[in-house]
Amino acid sequence: MMKTLVIGSNSFSGQDFVRHALSSGDEVIGISRSEQKEQYNLSYDKNDPKFNFLRLDLNKDIDKILSTASEFQPDYIINFAAQSIVEPSWDSPEDWYETNTTSLSKLIPGLCKIKSIKKYLHTSTPEVYGSCAERIEESMLYNPSTPYAASKAAGDLLLNVYKKQFGFPVCLVRSANVYGARQQLFKIVPKAVVSLMRGERLPLHGGGESTRSFIHIADVSVAERLVLEQGNVGDIYHISHDREVSIRNLVEIVCKNMGKDFDQCVDIVGERAGKDSAYTLSSKKINSLGWFTRVKLQEGIQEVIDWAKENDIHKKSTGLEYIHKR
Repeated sequence: MMKTLVIGSNSFSGQDFVRHALSSGDEVIGISRSEQKEQYNLSYDKNDPKFNFLRLDLNKDIDKILSTASEFQPDYIINFAAQSIVEPSWDSPEDWYETNTTSLSKLIPGLCKIKSIKKYLHTSTPEVYGSCAERIEESMLYNPSTPYAASKAAGDLLLNVYKKQFGFPVCLVRSANVYGARQQLFKIVPKAVVSLMRGERLPLHGGGESTRSFIHIADVSVAERLVLEQGNVGDIYHISHDREVSIRNLVEIVCKNMGKDFDQCVDIVGERAGKDSAYTLSSKKINSLGWFTRVKLQEGIQEVIDWAKENDIHKKSTGLEYIHKR
């Protein structure tokens, strides 16, 4: 039985990776700064005997996180903890640097002392590349255009230093736009679904002209596990779909699946500051490990719609806009 420590286990990606790790037979400890979510927002059984949840904050509880890791002696650690929203990072960039860079600089030296660790997987972001017209390989140079992207790039570079100097067994993954059931409601797919369920008009930034590759969370979790098991230490892996779609076309699919008229459901608004208009990731590297996407976009969007309807998500008090928490 493998032991896996998931930092940021309450995040959308974190909770699904917990599901995948438990289904693989792992003993799992999940760490997050907030209380464990309600079951409808978790894809794993929160009462699974192989899972233990600890409420710890990466920015405040480094010593407790390190002592937990030292006692647990994990084979794998995967870190999802981050300030990960682009636009608000302009308002308080210091908060993004605290989580994405400074706290990481306190965590990694301690993890270097834990010899059980076979692989530490860090979730980075394609935003570190900025806008690129061509398909991006993992060797592409950093060109961040927002405080969020810059803070993540700084963290990535720090991890590379510890790999070079101390042999820290790190791999990085950068995923395309991830979506699926249980995602935060301010993300475009669930936001569109819930807006339509509430009869509210959806603001479409820049007319939705930006193109992205959308990838289902289950496919991402499979890829992350594969990198933990087979990835080369020090390498970066892109997790992406070959097909790109504009935000407008994505919302049109949501409207069609819900029997709604697109023009009656959206408002065209201005673009957000520093938003990268395009980036297309090459996934050849992880494809060489035997990974390919399985969930089609239409199927994944319908899954989100079904989850929202089954759990009356539109009736929850949760808003559709991001609220920054320090």
